[in-house]
Amino acid sequence: HMCEKLRALGAPEEKLFHNACGAELSEQASAAPADAEPRFVMVGRLVEKKAPFVSLLAFARVAAEFPEAELEVVGDGPLMAPCQQLSKALGIEGRVTFAGARPHSYVMSALTKARCFIQHSVRAPDGDMEGTPVGVLEAMGMGLPVVSTRHGGIRDIISEGETGLLVDEYDADAMSAAMRELAGKPRYAADLGSKARKSVLENWTSEKSVGRLWDIIQKTC
Repeated sequence: HMCEKLRALGAPEEKLFHNACGAELSEQASAAPADAEPRFVMVGRLVEKKAPFVSLLAFARVAAEFPEAELEVVGDGPLMAPCQQLSKALGIEGRVTFAGARPHSYVMSALTKARCFIQHSVRAPDGDMEGTPVGVLEAMGMGLPVVSTRHGGIRDIISEGETGLLVDEYDADAMSAAMRELAGKPRYAADLGSKARKSVLENWTSEKSVGRLWDIIQKTC
């Protein structure tokens, strides 16, 4: 997606290279979505390009169908207070935990208890967009299925229906449907998560990214 944008701006094709960032993975996947409760986790700054309001709207519909469903929001930002207000307005304040900014170790621990990782990335009103979200890669690398959007570099790392589920930006209905499917089908969540981890190990580790970067440097010398 970023290469497409650069081409449109007139960048010479021969000077364009695509190399997504990578994730650091443990030896073994530590998430177990098939055994976890329908617990959803979202991680990141609460800013416009993360569209946390859409995630809350989607989760509210999940919560109405699955009484045991929970959502943990890890991260801080200018939209924290509005998100807390919206959760109260939606009647889900008891089902949503706003953990605030936490260290990486906390995030990893939260992911081990999750059924699914969610991230509703969008093009913000000021044009801000995602590159390749490391949080998505880390969740996939731990064996978690991801529900996200057809946005930026996310489309490069998730194969729809195989390693995760993608929806259009701002489509709360579609996001909720994807989340409800994973809430009701733990084995399906585990299958997606297993394939996601395999994909990251084969393509999106830090080692793979550095290797691609070295190849690019070699080609441009």
